[in-house]
Order: sequence, then C-alpha cells, then structure tokens
Amino acid sequence: MTTLEDRLRNFSFPDGELDSDVRRTYVALRLWLGGIGFFLPIILVSLGLSFGISWPRMTSISAFYWLREPTGDNLLLRDWFVGSLCAVGIALIIYKGYGRLENLLLNAAGGALIVVALEPMPWTTTGNDTGTFSVHGAAAVIFFMLIAATIWFCAGDTLLEGIDDRVRLRWLRTYRVFAIAMVVAPLIAFAISRQGQWRIWVEAFGIWIFSTYWFAKTYELSKVSEVEPTDKPDPKLKRVGGELRIG
Repeated sequence: MTTLEDRLRNFSFPDGELDSDVRRTYVALRLWLGGIGFFLPIILVSLGLSFGISWPRMTSISAFYWLREPTGDNLLLRDWFVGSLCAVGIALIIYKGYGRLENLLLNAAGGALIVVALEPMPWTTTGNDTGTFSVHGAAAVIFFMLIAATIWFCAGDTLLEGIDDRVRLRWLRTYRVFAIAMVVAPLIAFAISRQGQWRIWVEAFGIWIFSTYWFAKTYELSKVSEVEPTDKPDPKLKRVGGELRIG
C-alpha cells in the first residue's frame, strides 16, 4: 500500500534522468547569472528616477551605493547594488570552469566583484563622486581584466573536435571581440571618470558585455559544442594534454 510519504516523494522526485535535470538547472543558473548583470543598470536607473533622484546625479553605476531619494530615507538602491554584485560574485566562485586556469580566474573575478560591492566608491559630504583612486575602483578594473583573461584564454576550450572549422573560427573570433571589449570598457570609464553621464553609460556597456558573453557561452555549451546539452546525453569529457576531449 502506497503511503502519503511515498506519494509525496514520487510527486517531488518523479522518475527520470537525473543528469538531464542537473544540466537544465546548470544552464538555468548560468542564464540567471547573466540576467542579474544585464538588468542591474536598468533596475537601478529606473528605481532612481521613480524615487525622484535627478538624472545628472547618476554619474556612475557605483554611485547608487550612496544615492538617496530627496527625503534620504530609502536604502533600496544600495540593497540592489550590493546584493546583485555579491550574488554574481558568489556564483562565479562556486562555478566550476572546464579547466584549472578558468576556475582560478573566475574565482578571483568573483572575489574582486564582492570587494566592489562591499567597498564603496569615495563620496563627498555634498553628495558627489570624489573622482580619486579607491579600492572599489581598482577591484572593478581587476574584475573586468580577469573576465577578459578568462574569455581570451579559456572560452575556446569547449569548442571540441567534431565542430566545423568555420563554426569554431567564428566563435573564437566572437570571444576575442568580447575579451577586447571587456578590457576597453573600464579603461574608457576611467578616462572619462569626470565627464558626468558618459561614465554611467560606459559602465553599463561593460556590464552588458559581460552578460552578453555569459549568454553566448551558455548557448555554445548547450547548442554548439553540446558540452552541456539540455535535451540529450552529454559527451563524456576528459582532459588530455591540457585539452578537453570526448571519450
């Protein structure tokens, strides 16, 4: 006789391929990680405007740690800023790359992003960015450089044998563009750090580059290289001579 416990267990854990469920969860987590970054600038700016914060005061994404509505009582913007960056940082640390180098770079990038979240940018008593060097700014640049290195050195690892050479070359070129853009964005932001609204656009662009790369890599893993397919058995991978191989 089937007990209530058995029925609940069958309902919660139906028969099926666990590997497929795990891979779908893995892909979903990757998409959410990219989604948090993509929507962060949009949410911060939208909330700031709805709280009555003037657009000229939004000089950078990091400024939302300090920005308040005119009454000065709302901390929601800081919560979104710190919470989102910490979530992405922790996810990057937990995430396991497809090689030792990728793992180390992503762990370091996640740690740098958490520093960005918890060590705010310098801010004057009058409510302005001081524009001086800070741990916050240095950690932000380090994060972008580490992600750029991850893309440049590791993104092509999963483009395994069996993929058409033209397809592989196209993806490798795409990853090179992402890596270069990840380096250029923070450098431009630093160069125009005193130019008001241009800085927030450049910072948002850098964040969107990261998110777009993360989406593209997720697509490649699940559809192109099929290292993490969502609807079929995954290839049995092993590392030989520093390269991933099927078999």
